[in-house]
Amino acid sequence: MDLSNSIKMLKTERKLILRGIENLSDKQLLKIPEGGKNNILWNLGHIIVTEHVLHYTLSRLEMRIPKETSSMYRTGTSPEAWRETPNKTEL
Repeated sequence: MDLSNSIKMLKTERKLILRGIENLSDKQLLKIPEGGKNNILWNLGHIIVTEHVLHYTLSRLEMRIPKETSSMYRTGTSPEAWRETPNKTEL
């Protein structure tokens, strides 16, 4: 797969994700299911952070997201440690 197709696929995936959450309330985005560790908002952040790690860090480039964002959504983290709720629009 060439770079152009990879970028198109990434854009399509993001549009599908946004379409899937566009009608969810803040309460739904923040709910941690019984027996679960994370909520939908955390999973969205995790997708972004993981993507950046794969594209930037592994290419030895500086990530284009704040380190605070990376530390909130990396593997092993949980929204239970958030000091404040992230802005879903910024995310």
